[in-house]
Amino acid sequence: SKEWSQKFISLAEGLNTNLLVGGYYGQDEDTYNTLFEVSKTGTLQPVYLKQFLVPFGEYLPAENILKQIVSEEWLEQFPMGHLSSGKPQGAADFMDVKFAGMICYDSIFSDLLQKPIQEGAKIILVSSNESWYVGSTALWQHFAHSIMRGVEYQRYVVRSANGGYSAIIDAHGQVLQEGTL
Repeated sequence: SKEWSQKFISLAEGLNTNLLVGGYYGQDEDTYNTLFEVSKTGTLQPVYLKQFLVPFGEYLPAENILKQIVSEEWLEQFPMGHLSSGKPQGAADFMDVKFAGMICYDSIFSDLLQKPIQEGAKIILVSSNESWYVGSTALWQHFAHSIMRGVEYQRYVVRSANGGYSAIIDAHGQVLQEGTL
């Protein structure tokens, strides 16, 4: 929303630093789960669009077919979004550091990192909304995927998650800093 965009821009300007934040980005008729760079000079720029959406959470698989065979009432039990998938992306640049972005469920898919790593990404950045999984083992499993991605590609991982594990992980899988929300 414009209100949140302005809040993040004001924060970046006030701190005199650039920020990376998650949110939604609309382009044409599509809406994407997005990682944005908020600059200290007052701009907001999408730098990564989530590629793998969570079925029944961010989109309804085979929606056109399901609408023909199940009732609207049945469909209404799934409070899903109608998001679009981002296309494969290369390395992004943040304050002169190339990074490979991943959002939430993307971190399960190792091959998404091949292109950004080939393009010189020095770190892997994972941003995740894990409020869905509070109280389940999914929090730990999702965190473990971030550790595996760092080891696979021999890169540090910076992971920020609401409701889950936020951490800095080295290229050998050692958790250097960890926090939970």
